[in-house]
Amino acid sequence: MPYTIFNSIGSFTEIKMAFLMKKINNIQLLTFSEIEKRVETIPAVILPVGGMEPVGEWCALGAVNKITHSISETISNNCSVLLQPVLLYGNTTSFRAFGGSSGVKKNIFESLITGIVKDCASWGIKHIFIIDGTCNSYPTLQKVVKRVSKNKKMAVDIHIFNWQREEKVRNLISKQLKGNELSRTEFGILSMISHLNPSMIRKNKGRKKAKSLCTDDVYRKWYKLGQDPDKFRKLFPDCSTSIIDNDIDPTFGKELFTYITNLFSKEVKKRLKVLR
Repeated sequence: MPYTIFNSIGSFTEIKMAFLMKKINNIQLLTFSEIEKRVETIPAVILPVGGMEPVGEWCALGAVNKITHSISETISNNCSVLLQPVLLYGNTTSFRAFGGSSGVKKNIFESLITGIVKDCASWGIKHIFIIDGTCNSYPTLQKVVKRVSKNKKMAVDIHIFNWQREEKVRNLISKQLKGNELSRTEFGILSMISHLNPSMIRKNKGRKKAKSLCTDDVYRKWYKLGQDPDKFRKLFPDCSTSIIDNDIDPTFGKELFTYITNLFSKEVKKRLKVLR
């Protein structure tokens, strides 16, 4: 058989598989040995943190998780970084008075994330990028960072990216929003999900614009006094803390999604330069 390039570097199937392996970042689709080889090159992983929380009366409960996964997957592909499955349950217990909403208490949530970080460190991960798609989980995630940093045996850097708290992102949203938002940027969530999965938005001719009867002071008081779920439902019966006077725009949702993924991808690449 005449000598060909395939004799020296492997069969066509092996070459094709090697090429595809570079494209696969989702650890659920990789074997443990394939993951370990990837970690030897880039010891980093993305951990998406979502939550089963309602966003107003007209949006499916899985919207936050869908957005979080899509953002994380895009960043993973942009940066060639391993991707963990999205954590579907977060610190969203303040919404549990609404049907279908389930969450994890702060102390359990902190232990859960810390445990995942320890497991990642055990197989060689040095950088963990947490993509937090919720609004209320961030303070607990910060505690995890402090907890891990005090553990000298764990040489892991944790970076938290929360698009709802990112000033640049909120400024972009504010230019499109006609109204006011007390906490979550529901306009951003609804806009992106209308682009990513329109079926998760319920269209109704009799639908009213979300109107909150509470002021910023009332919301802050509720937040500081323990975030009681039953009290929240009384204050916000439609599970919306936003006043949105303009229609949700999927075109803006696409623009917002692209902006967020590009912004966070640049940050991830910047932090990974030391590993290249």
